[in-house]
Amino acid sequence: MAKQIRLGQVGKALDEILENATKEQQKAADRALRATYIDRLTAVVNSTPVDTGALRNSWFLDMRPTYSKLGTSSSDTLDVADRVKEGKALGKTWYFYNNQPYAGRIEYEGHSDQASRGMLRVNIVSFSRKLKQNWKKEIGKL
Repeated sequence: MAKQIRLGQVGKALDEILENATKEQQKAADRALRATYIDRLTAVVNSTPVDTGALRNSWFLDMRPTYSKLGTSSSDTLDVADRVKEGKALGKTWYFYNNQPYAGRIEYEGHSDQASRGMLRVNIVSFSRKLKQNWKKEIGKL
């Protein structure tokens, strides 16, 4: 005689499987988004012209911009990347910003031959493409 299974038990088990799959997919999406933020921050920093290094060291990525903060060394930017790696990105608003007073002139007015098209704008344009690439990597791990 075949064992009887109540549909309520199967439905509960299926709901649990689907809930876990959704959680895993959300975690994968969050990892992909965080990786994209770090990738784009790195690209922005690397495309920032260097004279004294102050402009390059003053890029930040945060949920709560601190517009008075100025970077003094590359470790400030690395600290930002570490916070992004540890935090949750999905469903949050993150801000890329640079507090050097001349950052806007270089970004928007072409005051640098090294970055005549800007630093932030040229790298943020590829955000969606990078996010899709990182999503494919993360979903492939599931």
